[in-house]
Amino acid sequence: MGHVPHLYLPAPWQDAAVAVDAVGLHHLRRALRRSDGDPVSYTDGAGVLGDGHLDGDRIVRGIEKTVPRPSRPVIAVAPPSQKDRVRFLVEKVAELGTLDLRWIRTRFSEGRPPAADKAAAWARSALEQSRSAWLMQVGTEHVDMSDLPEGTVFADRTGSRTVDLGAAPCVAIGPEAGWSADEVPERAPRVSLGPMVLRVETAAMAAAALANSNDPSNPDHSEW
Repeated sequence: MGHVPHLYLPAPWQDAAVAVDAVGLHHLRRALRRSDGDPVSYTDGAGVLGDGHLDGDRIVRGIEKTVPRPSRPVIAVAPPSQKDRVRFLVEKVAELGTLDLRWIRTRFSEGRPPAADKAAAWARSALEQSRSAWLMQVGTEHVDMSDLPEGTVFADRTGSRTVDLGAAPCVAIGPEAGWSADEVPERAPRVSLGPMVLRVETAAMAAAALANSNDPSNPDHSEW
């Protein structure tokens, strides 16, 4: 079977068919050239996955299953200064399985959090690309360092290479200028993402990949 499109269809679903919004319908009809009867998978972004088919401007529901929400760390990042890099960061950490992305205010921060509508669109695109059952939540305001949960692991070149990021409540990525001397709590765990100096979005991707690499919860639709 060829590529089966995956759509985000917000709940609640009360009928046997669910309407597709203009963005999703345009993508199906114009970009992917799908026709009535073609198979489509779908999710509510809150754990429900289904296999259905296209019928006009609706998806006729088929077999559905619920995927439990994985336990994954929050990724907290000092946003890059350029908007295209912010978008890249949002999409890629979502594709890698992150479920909660927050923006931290640091002493050397340069960028700003994205607008809510843009962040939501990027997260949706990543969900559909990665065929996830869970829509990543993206913060739209800065949070202070003091608001990060106890046990947060801070990315730092001087840190350990053996920290289990999957067990951390949060992984914090600083700006490209680095953390200031007294910004990271003295006894906070630190993790090294390698010997190279990484861009913010690269470091966030590396942290997300390490945190989620051993999680078997991503479904394989081909086995339905």
